Amino acid sequence: MAELAQLPGELDLSIYRGDDVNFQPTLVDEDQAPLVLPTTGWRAQVRADTDPTSEVLFTIAVDGTDAATGVIGLYLAGADTADLEGTVVWDLENTETGRTYLAGKIRPQGEVSRNV
Repeated sequence: MAELAQLPGELDLSIYRGDDVNFQPTLVDEDQAPLVLPTTGWRAQVRADTDPTSEVLFTIAVDGTDAATGVIGLYLAGADTADLEGTVVWDLENTETGRTYLAGKIRPQGEVSRNV
């Protein structure tokens, strides 16, 4: 049986808890050509799970400056990730197109150096 699907690309993020993190993924089509994306209207949220009642833990800052070439800047502040205790979920959507482009898990790894 054939199946049609338009699901977001899966992108899991492994981070070091408490560190600022910058990612700049390039979104591509099925031929690996960069997508031409809007430069505005982006939002990315982090929640404990995908349950509709799950509260937003924090947001990821999104920079769409280079979106016309398929590149989206994502910034996670260390202050937001410092207290993460286990895997959480996130996604990236554009409110202008009404489409979610990326989704996945954030897996924090332990921080060793910290204030005593």
